[in-house]
Formats: sequence, C-alpha cells, structure tokens
Amino acid sequence: MIEGKNIYLKALEQNDIDFMLTLVNNQELAYWEGKNEFLKTNESQKEWFLKNLSTGYRFIIYEKETNLKLGYFSFKYTNSISKSGLIAIKIIKNSRGKKIGTDSLKTGMSFLFNKININRLHTHIIDYNLASLNLFRKCYWVIEGKERKSIFMNNDYHDNILLSILKEEYYQNEEIFYLDLFKF
Repeated sequence: MIEGKNIYLKALEQNDIDFMLTLVNNQELAYWEGKNEFLKTNESQKEWFLKNLSTGYRFIIYEKETNLKLGYFSFKYTNSISKSGLIAIKIIKNSRGKKIGTDSLKTGMSFLFNKININRLHTHIIDYNLASLNLFRKCYWVIEGKERKSIFMNNDYHDNILLSILKEEYYQNEEIFYLDLFKF
C-alpha cells in the first residue's frame, strides 16, 4: 500500500475485477477518455486482468478516511530500457473536484520516480477533457504535442493531447511531502 495525503494506492487484485468492470463500462468515463469501446463483459475483464497483471503497476485508489474505492491508477512500461511508460488515471464522478486526482497522481508519480526509478512518464488526453489537462499541468506535466483529429467522438474528430514529465522536472517542482514518501 502506498499512502498519499488523503488517499492510498493498493495493488490491483482479482477481487477488484467488479470495480474495474464498473469503471470500464461507465459511459461518462469513456467519453472523458475519448474511448468508443463496446461494453466489456465480466469474462473479458478477467482476461484483461490476467493478461495485464505483469505489464506494469496497477492500483485501486482508496480514500484513507472511509476505505472506499475512488478510482484506478496504472503505469505500463513503453520502454523498459529507457525507463519510460504510460500512465492512466480514472476517478469516480462523486470524487472529482476534491483534489483526489491531484493526490493520486502525485502519489503515483512519487512511487514511479522515487521507488521504481522511472525517468519519463507520458499520457494522452482528449482535447475537450479540460479537467484532466488542468490536473496534469498542475502536476508539472508538459504538453509535447497532439495527434490532430485522431479520435472520433460524438460525430466529431478531436485532438489527442500528448503530455509528459521527466524525473528531473518532477524533482525540481514537487512538494516535500511527495518527494519524501519513499525516503525511509
């Protein structure tokens, strides 16, 4: 378990499949992610779980005070030699706007940069998801570019915004609480 200020990250387990299925099949979350996928079945979610168990780090986000599941945080290596990878974060609707995303992202970044020794993180966000863009920018991520009109959602094409952060940028900007999470 990895503790942030108000959340903790716990490794994804098989008993989390139902929660993950709820997140994956949530059409509002799919909209904010720019995903046009068909609804997943319990069986396909179990297959995903087994296939992705060893491809990176995957966590359920919990609220410290209540132990309620608030979302999902994942890291997947895209280049293990260069120590870089893709992250994703999903927060349930009633937990948004409460700094849960900020605490989750910063806690995950601390783990990846300080404990796993990752050098570069990247992600992509659909252009109309301003809340996610603001979250990552607030956490010192840099916009690298965009894949123009690469996502078709609601009868229109949208840009896929590419963002990243380097370990050195993280160390230059992050607050002491998160920098010190793994200094014991």
